[in-house]
Amino acid sequence: MQADPKTLARRLYEDFWNGGDVGVADEIFAVEFVDHHVPPEIPRGPEGVKQWAAIAWEGFPDLRIEVHHLVAEGDKAACHFELSGTHTGLFNGIAPTGNRTRAQAISLLRVEAGRIVEAWEFADVPAFLAPLGIVLRPASEDA
Repeated sequence: MQADPKTLARRLYEDFWNGGDVGVADEIFAVEFVDHHVPPEIPRGPEGVKQWAAIAWEGFPDLRIEVHHLVAEGDKAACHFELSGTHTGLFNGIAPTGNRTRAQAISLLRVEAGRIVEAWEFADVPAFLAPLGIVLRPASEDA
């Protein structure tokens, strides 16, 4: 029996992200998986998911995701969640600050043949980066 989108989303957040079980990536993501919100140098598929998680966990070893809402219809699951963690390691070139941070996010996952094949995420990145001393500003119109 193939996993439905809601079950796959729960495994992603509970087992992979919160549980730290990296083997879950090989079980729930398709080889051709595309994540539309990670940096372009992160590869596709389960290996890319693991690579991005390693970057996140290095910077925030206590990273947690609290799912507030999870709905599914057809081949998609949508999730509203809050991610939080303490910045005690290097994160994407940002030296550790020791500060705690959190942000709200919404993700949309698309599933084919019992595997996640595509994901989009929209997070409050300015709120997440502000405690790290990074303030995002609108790009200048002159640039």
